[in-house]
Amino acid sequence: MLTSDPKLVAYLGTESIPPGPFYIMAGTGTACMVIGLLLKLWPMIEQSGIATFLTAPGRQSLTLYLAHILIGMGLLEELGLLNGSLSAPQIAMYALYFCVLSSLFAVLWFSKFKHGPLETVMRRLTEHTKA
Repeated sequence: MLTSDPKLVAYLGTESIPPGPFYIMAGTGTACMVIGLLLKLWPMIEQSGIATFLTAPGRQSLTLYLAHILIGMGLLEELGLLNGSLSAPQIAMYALYFCVLSSLFAVLWFSKFKHGPLETVMRRLTEHTKA
């Protein structure tokens, strides 16, 4: 068996730490599948009224990316859950929970503001004055 060779485990494994090629390919494949499914189902999604719930997080991807690292992963680290003790269904549940909370936050944020919090900071930092 190839994975029994300790030198190959890092390259052929699907563990998230360290992220090997097969882990990255699995994540990429899953992302492509979800995007394709959403594109296929988009007319029904728009009619159902949940399009805003799905598009608002994409408009603040920087904010939510950092939130998932600092808040999401930070909370799991503080609770001692990043030691490999979680099963795949538990990880999926935590990820889904974070996605739902992120979507709710994004929808609420955009009801008051035009851009996400960090997106606003980035716009202000990179804004050029007209000469």
